[in-house]
Amino acid sequence: MIVPVLGKEQVLISTAIIAERIGNDPLSAVVRLKDIPLILLIDRENREVRVGDKRISVRGQSYELLCELESHAGRLCARRALVEKVFGETYDAASESQRTKLDAAIRRLRQKIEDDPDRPQYVLTERGEGYRLMAEGLAAK
Repeated sequence: MIVPVLGKEQVLISTAIIAERIGNDPLSAVVRLKDIPLILLIDRENREVRVGDKRISVRGQSYELLCELESHAGRLCARRALVEKVFGETYDAASESQRTKLDAAIRRLRQKIEDDPDRPQYVLTERGEGYRLMAEGLAAK
């Protein structure tokens, strides 16, 4: 499944173009759009991530983390849920090691997908709560 993280207008245009190209590779149809700046594209079927028209190497826990955030796109994803689903550990709010591990994983993910990891646009921190993948115009599943 391809999940674009775009504005409403971009989603509508992309959807119309893909609908015209049924039978073609939908990822190719989306990536070939020239006048529309694609922001973030997650193709779970092929385990592929693109930022704009560039394929980004996101593997292992970074990929699992991105997919978990995407499954809550636009909504808060609690630290507890991320630790349990991505790392497979029982959450312990007092654990410095879990906090450090999650923060490091978020930092690595930001370095891969953000233009400026110190000023993230996609993966935002909700201090003391968790993280949010920004997805303006993306319909909730």
